[in-house]
Amino acid sequence: MNSMMDFNNYNDKELIYLIRDGSNPKALELIVDKYNILSLKIIRTFKIVNYDEEDLLSEANGILMKCIRHYSNEGSFYTYFSVSLKRYLIKIKNQELECVIHLGEDVIDSSTIDDEYLNEMKVREIYKRSSNLQRQIADLILRGFAVSEISKKLNIPINKIYYEMRKLRFSDQIKINKWF
Repeated sequence: MNSMMDFNNYNDKELIYLIRDGSNPKALELIVDKYNILSLKIIRTFKIVNYDEEDLLSEANGILMKCIRHYSNEGSFYTYFSVSLKRYLIKIKNQELECVIHLGEDVIDSSTIDDEYLNEMKVREIYKRSSNLQRQIADLILRGFAVSEISKKLNIPINKIYYEMRKLRFSDQIKINKWF
């Protein structure tokens, strides 16, 4: 193995194998460097007020370590990590909103809630109104499964998956492509 490693020469599964194997300590540094870029991009889209970006990046690195430990080589690691980080940030965002609600204010000024959070609330409403099949498909997508894997797992044609997601999107006339 080269003394100079570059993460462009390794895919995620290879790096995770090297990390778990312990044969190359540089692999962990490479995957952290690789995913710091994605982590910062995701963190900045959530615009969380009460947290410093560096603190959230440290939390993202902790989530990355947890994802490396628990990744089962099914689906995309990239998707698995990004969904895990987004779920964590949504939880923080929800706690932020709960703090505002617990202040005893009768009305929350919607201008203080950014568009990203409003979209998340719309997605939750759509999720409540969706069919059982649509929920199953969405859950598997959020867990990082590819459409072909979902098709096999649920024993339905790939076109049916796309059809169900299209129906869901058109039902509320908002684009939720970033979720599905």
